Amino acid sequence: MQQSISNIKLIALGLFVVAALGVGTAGVFAVGKHGGLFTQTYSLKASFPTIGGVQQGTRVRIQGIDAGIVSHIEPPAEPGKEVVLTLQLDVRFLPLVRRDAVAQLATQGIIGERVVEIAPGSAKAESAQPGDSIQAEPPLEISQLLADAQRAGQQFQEMSGKLSDSLEQMNSIGGQVKQTRARLDTLAAQVEAGQGSVGRFVMSDEAHDSALELMKSGEQTMTTLHETVLAARRVWPLRDYFMAQGLSNPVEIMFRPGSKREMHMLPANELFKPGTSILTDAGKKKLDVQAEWLNKQKVSQSEIVVAAFNQDETNSLKAQRLTQEQATAVRDYLVNLHSVQKLSFWSSRQV
Repeated sequence: MQQSISNIKLIALGLFVVAALGVGTAGVFAVGKHGGLFTQTYSLKASFPTIGGVQQGTRVRIQGIDAGIVSHIEPPAEPGKEVVLTLQLDVRFLPLVRRDAVAQLATQGIIGERVVEIAPGSAKAESAQPGDSIQAEPPLEISQLLADAQRAGQQFQEMSGKLSDSLEQMNSIGGQVKQTRARLDTLAAQVEAGQGSVGRFVMSDEAHDSALELMKSGEQTMTTLHETVLAARRVWPLRDYFMAQGLSNPVEIMFRPGSKREMHMLPANELFKPGTSILTDAGKKKLDVQAEWLNKQKVSQSEIVVAAFNQDETNSLKAQRLTQEQATAVRDYLVNLHSVQKLSFWSSRQV
């Protein structure tokens, strides 16, 4: 009887030992699987300015899936440098992580457990290779957020103070405007009543008639002066001076009744740099072609007219000046480089 009881105890003890070994082995494999000990892995690196809450064994996730752990933490070589984390990942996730992937430190759960989250990157980018370093976003620290919020609050208070000062200044200006308006009303009433020098001038018929006579006399004087200037433009040598100043009459130049005219037109953007009178290399080549044609037109008593046109609705004076400078640039190029003004060895024509 004692012999059979001893055998039963031995069998029970053996079963207990086998069960304990099985549970221990399963635990080891579970821990090893969690730490990547029994799976094929590869490593990537990511650098952070600070890694508060991260340590060896911290989980690494890709799109929310546990993909590995932080296997090594390399401290900065000197103050101000970044901390380098070595991320040991399951090789199954290798095709997901691209070269433009971004690692960031995140917090999960109520107790605020730290994890490393990897945004895989774009599908068009190349796959990251084992040992590569990926970009990392600096973590958002609570202390920094609180400091930023406090700084924003101070700035808001300062802006509120400045706004109050501005409102007070506007109220003061409004009071001054009211006083000025009251004075203008008083002055207008005095003028209507014929009081003061201005009032007597405005309300006086003689002053009104004198002002009209003065205006008419001024108009006649300006008309006479304008006609005199136009006549002077046609008299030599003043004519050459006015032409050099770009004050020639464009109607007289462009339209010659009874004359034969041949005209070639070129867009300004094919000759000049935009908005300037500087000839481009391509523009000079086009003018070379025109010069060759002009030099074939050796007609006695012929003239060459270079005309330009620019339009600027916001600044007509600017457009007029650019027009004159571009026309002058073309004329100088044709005359100085190709001598289009020469008809023969002894004679020339006006350009």
